[in-house]
Amino acid sequence: MRAWCGPLVPPDEAIAPTENDLKATDLAGTFINALETIATGALVFSIGLVAMAPAYDFWARIGLIGSWVAAAASIIAGLAAQSTIPLHVQRKILIFYSPVFNWPAKIQQIAFAIAMVLLAVVLARQLLSKPVASSAAVPSAVQALDIAKRCVPQADAGAVIKLELLPGDDGTALDQSTWHVQLQRSAKSQIALDLFVNAQTGAIATLQNVALNKNCARAN
Repeated sequence: MRAWCGPLVPPDEAIAPTENDLKATDLAGTFINALETIATGALVFSIGLVAMAPAYDFWARIGLIGSWVAAAASIIAGLAAQSTIPLHVQRKILIFYSPVFNWPAKIQQIAFAIAMVLLAVVLARQLLSKPVASSAAVPSAVQALDIAKRCVPQADAGAVIKLELLPGDDGTALDQSTWHVQLQRSAKSQIALDLFVNAQTGAIATLQNVALNKNCARAN
């Protein structure tokens, strides 16, 4: 039975690898490289999702961060395992019997699986989540504009300049989806009035010094 020989054992006491052992070693190195490449690509791809992070809920954000940690751990462990292969080959030590190689390789595979599962769960959760239009109190742009005009004094309610749905936190302390309504203050004025209508509650807020009508629900 073959016993493990550590990397510090002299070559003459180590097990001489056969041709099949060398082929298996090459395949192991190729497999480690493949996992590193996929994990790196997944890490870069998931970091690109940060632009949409405001639209994610708390658990989706935690899952996304967890996938980054797992992917980074997989890459580091893979590099550690790969770095031991030349030393084992030089000393004629079979890597498959060496915990110096096996432990980092196992950690790489486990961390890689965790990263892929977390990333898949986050993406599936967001794809299957209900759109704003199906559950919101203010599902349409027309309703958002109506609320904005009713809550602004008539003298300040001019033509519509912009009307858009923001996917998340827009700087007004509203963490849910928000309608951004931009109005021209008057026909002659070039000053724009920015209003933010919470799509979930209908509450309205503004960053400007404008007195909103008293009967309007305000977002704090």
